[in-house]
Order: sequence, then C-alpha cells, then structure tokens
Amino acid sequence: MARQIGTIAMLSQTDAFVISAPRPEPWPQPADHPAPVAVAARSSSLKLLSSGLFALVLAAMIGVILRENALSQTPFEGWRLWLRISAAVGIGALGIVIVVSGVTSMLKPKLLVSLGPAGLSVPELFAAPLPWSDIRAVLHDKPRVKIFGAGRILIGVRDGHRFGPLPSPDVQPATEPGELDVTAIPQLLNVPVDRLLVQIQAHRAHYGQGSANE
Repeated sequence: MARQIGTIAMLSQTDAFVISAPRPEPWPQPADHPAPVAVAARSSSLKLLSSGLFALVLAAMIGVILRENALSQTPFEGWRLWLRISAAVGIGALGIVIVVSGVTSMLKPKLLVSLGPAGLSVPELFAAPLPWSDIRAVLHDKPRVKIFGAGRILIGVRDGHRFGPLPSPDVQPATEPGELDVTAIPQLLNVPVDRLLVQIQAHRAHYGQGSANE
C-alpha cells in the first residue's frame, strides 16, 4: 500500500515511450550544477494527510449534491445516479487509505529515496542503488495546471534488470533492445520535487559519466 500511495500515479505507456525513446540528450556538466548534497527523502505525512482530507471533503460534497438532487423534481436515475455514487464511494475510500498512510508515515517514517555518491536508491522500486552513469534520462513531468502539484520525476535506466527491479506498476522494463527501463520517483515526499530534481542532476554531473569522481 505504501508503494502505491507513495507514487500516486502509475506509469503509462506514454511515460515509457517519452522517456525511453532515443534522443540526443547532453550529459549534465559539473560546471552547470552545484556541488551535490546527500538527500534522504521520506514520505510526507503532512502531504498525505492533506491529500486524504481533501479527498474526503470532495466525497462529502458529492454526497451532498446527490442528496439535494434526490429531493429535486428531476433526480438522477439509472447509470447517471450509480456513476456519481460510485465516484463518491471511490474517492471516499481513497481518502481513508491516504489518511491511514499519512498517520502510519507519521508514526513510522520510512525512507523512500536517497541520493549519494554511490547512486540513487529507491528501495521500493529497485533492490540495489542505481549508479549515476546508468541513469541515462531524467524528465520532470509537470502538470498543466499548477493546482495538481509540482509533478513527477521520470527516469530512464540503462539495463535496469541488473539492479533488481521489484514488482511495481511504477517500473516498466525495456521492451526493445537499446531502450531504457523506466520508473517514476515516489511522490508526496518531505523533499520538494524541484530540489530533488536539482540534486539528481547535480549527482549525475559530478558522479556520473566521465566525471572525475566516477
């Protein structure tokens, strides 16, 4: 459950295609990035709780609308009614799950992402750290509407099977020779997405391909 809540949105075929499609991407250079700083990111109980409460409030609002509609002269019937009921129940259930995850993360903080000289560690997605030289592509997938958050960080890993990918909808192995294994960094962390992205690129620049530290 923590794995699903941590990433929220599962990878799609579009994600995999965009990040793994062959394209010239210059390797980040040390001169263009600050000195890397070790990062240890855990799930943010505050973000989880606020997201869960938002879902519960939204479900309650749908319930109020349905109640008022049932008392009107033209109440919803048939599939239109059941569609709205299903939406309210589903959103409410998701809100409860997220709130429980938020309370759990508050009582037992869990390390989800760490960055260091040895590589990028995502324990719920890969058994071993991902060396910086094997992270061949990084994409900040921003939502078009800012209210939906800061977005996700997608990465493409060369020969990801070497690092023990774990069963997860957030890891898509390469399907063709030369393609990259694709994964998404967990969301709702206690480290902002922008800061995490800056540090990922800084680590790639200073510890990755062709660097003095490699």
